[in-house]
Amino acid sequence: MYRLSKWLPAAIILLYSVIALYDLGGLELQPWDESYYALRAKAILRFGCWLDQTDYAVSGFYSASHPPLQIWWMALTATLFGLTEASLRIWSWLSFAGMLTVLYGISRRTTFNIEASRSIAMLVVICAGGAPLAVWYARIAQLDMMVLLFSSLQILTYLNYLHTRRKAYLILLGAALALALLTKSLVGLFPAMAILSHQVYLLWRRETHVAAILKVNSLWLLIGMLGFSWLAVVCWITPEHLKYYTDHYLINRFGRNLMPNGSRTGYFYYLNLIITRFPVALICIAWFWKFFKDAAFRTNERVLSVLWLMITFVIMSLSQTKLMFYGLLLWPPLMLISGESLWIVGSSFGKQRSESSRPTGVAIASLVLLGAAVMWSAAAGWHREVSDLVLHLGSGSMEQWFKFAVIAGSIPIGYAGAKVLLRFESARWILPGLVAAVSIGAAMNTIANGLTNVPTIYSTGIRSVKATCDSLQPSHIIYLVAEKRLSQPSINPQFSYYFDGLDLHSSRWPRRSAFTLLPVEKLNDSLYQILSVAPDAVFILDQIGSAADTSIDESLSESGVVRALKAGDYTVYQARATGR
Repeated sequence: MYRLSKWLPAAIILLYSVIALYDLGGLELQPWDESYYALRAKAILRFGCWLDQTDYAVSGFYSASHPPLQIWWMALTATLFGLTEASLRIWSWLSFAGMLTVLYGISRRTTFNIEASRSIAMLVVICAGGAPLAVWYARIAQLDMMVLLFSSLQILTYLNYLHTRRKAYLILLGAALALALLTKSLVGLFPAMAILSHQVYLLWRRETHVAAILKVNSLWLLIGMLGFSWLAVVCWITPEHLKYYTDHYLINRFGRNLMPNGSRTGYFYYLNLIITRFPVALICIAWFWKFFKDAAFRTNERVLSVLWLMITFVIMSLSQTKLMFYGLLLWPPLMLISGESLWIVGSSFGKQRSESSRPTGVAIASLVLLGAAVMWSAAAGWHREVSDLVLHLGSGSMEQWFKFAVIAGSIPIGYAGAKVLLRFESARWILPGLVAAVSIGAAMNTIANGLTNVPTIYSTGIRSVKATCDSLQPSHIIYLVAEKRLSQPSINPQFSYYFDGLDLHSSRWPRRSAFTLLPVEKLNDSLYQILSVAPDAVFILDQIGSAADTSIDESLSESGVVRALKAGDYTVYQARATGR
């Protein structure tokens, strides 16, 4: 039995890692950030620009401003195993597997004084391993999962230092901070801010003194600041990069919304994101009740978890730019608290109200909130209609009232179910079992369908488009997009990656075909002139995020241009001269 319990955590981590690995390279590179970073890795392979990829990146420093640590490693695996989607994504997957291991370690050190420490840590892994947002970012070549790994390593090494007072852990803490900053600057600072705040808390508790704080923190902070070395070098070489970085990431991103579509939830965006993307976190009410009511439970390690969560949450909520993947920064501390919350609620099963009424009441409230959060998450497609109904004080259609009733009905149903379950001690295994089943199912659904109610999984057909153009070998490619997209910093980095920078305003990427970017709305005005200059032209219609427009087929066919391919969000047309 001991051997089973000893190796079970490793088996659970392995299970979630294997699930996330399935068909890692099957999906095309996604049209936005993932393709930015993949193009930088391709530029390193082609041109050896290891230090700075600005000249080869989409919109220059706009997409080359993040440090290149993961980009370097992506280029390394592409060199060893070939430039494929899987070789570019493998580092995100490895970071995910590492994250689950680190979260297990943090949980063990946070609950070291509890006999059920191993069980709690396994619950943390179960909560974290199936979170759809985490599984999604484990499977794409973005920097978020790796920066989370190094951020969490800061917390783990700091806890190890608190328990052992060994200087080596301070050095490792500084190294983890430096690696986080070399992966994705600024967001890697959140755990460091929590650690510094924790030192102030210890000073307030008179468990340390000012001289000790200065001595302890100066070492790891000095090492950690080496993480800004890359940014310092490129800004020294090209001074205008510093102004752009300061304006874009420090001033504009915090002070105003840089996204074309504003968030309806405003400062509550990340609170809604927690409920929708991490519904298991709503069971944390039991943990926070115990944290504030029980001084013995309020250990220094748990205070650190709260500081990590709250500092990240407050900073992101105050920032005007709301992005879903920023919510991933809340994932580690939320899952640490959620796992222990499941254990706390499970400990209430079988207790009579006369014996322990308050803990049982908190457990019921936690289960009710958990059920409501799961329903709110499952009904994400109804959020806009239900919120409109509430905002307009009940003035809505019957369909809106029905959807509201379904969501609201989860509260009394959850209350009744919680009352029944809490009567039976044997039922304490049902809750983690259900969470594990839902967690595994959610992970597998994410792999198959992407994130629910969010257009994140793009089977755009870009590979087929590239193969078609390679076979046609046109002298001129005309890329058609909606005119409103021309105001964006980049049109489509996915196209830039698969077509080797054909669309970039740079002489660095060699062109085998002439390229013209043309708004769809101006096609009729320019079509005759294009065909007179390039009778073998190929037209690529990009309708990512746009509704299909059948009138384009008619306009092109009247001029002797026929459809050659329809694949996902792309349509390829060829002038008939191409086939001669």
